[in-house]
Amino acid sequence: MELPHQQIAQVALAGKLIYLAIPKNGNSFVRRVMNQIEMRALSVGKELCYTDSESTYDFDKQFLFTVAQLPGGIRASISEETWVLFTIIRNPYERVMSCFYDKSTNPNAAGTRAQLPSRAWRDFPSFIEELGRKDRLMLDGHWMPQRYQFGGLFPYISHFIDLASLDSDLPNLLTKVYGRAAVFHTFPDSHATAQKREPLSRELASRETVETINALYADDFASLGYETL
Repeated sequence: MELPHQQIAQVALAGKLIYLAIPKNGNSFVRRVMNQIEMRALSVGKELCYTDSESTYDFDKQFLFTVAQLPGGIRASISEETWVLFTIIRNPYERVMSCFYDKSTNPNAAGTRAQLPSRAWRDFPSFIEELGRKDRLMLDGHWMPQRYQFGGLFPYISHFIDLASLDSDLPNLLTKVYGRAAVFHTFPDSHATAQKREPLSRELASRETVETINALYADDFASLGYETL
């Protein structure tokens, strides 16, 4: 099992857990939860409680590591026999819709918006139409298919947690791994953008839009167990 050095693989040393982070699937929430659990498990900074969203990716407040940040000896010790890989998955319709609504209105997402023509951000059908054009789908991880981002790690993932059941299934998994150290707080903005429920019936009223999504995310529907409309 060879882990990528990029941000997708987040390594929790105390729990021997590897979190495969897919954009638009509750990443900020999961990272904050795991940061705090790792601090407690390692008996580091017990008095600290990083609950603000800005601290999620603050370098000085991280207890999750990319593979590139690990010493060679630890990297060599990681295997599917002794480590647990888990990830959060999401209904492809909800994920791509959440991506559009978040990135089209978020003032901090100008760089993401710039990857597509301005017409893509007029409305949801226009966004889907642009993603259907050549090479657009793979430009950004926020709308890139989930299955593609897992790559060769897909067979090694032992726990797929659906975003819809994150608040119950994530504590269950972490309690099994960490025991009582897995007690954690939920935060007011816990996976706030990921939880937004847009009017699916309205946005998917166009059969053309639905069929384009079905084609673009065919691998996600098939491999992750979601039904198409």
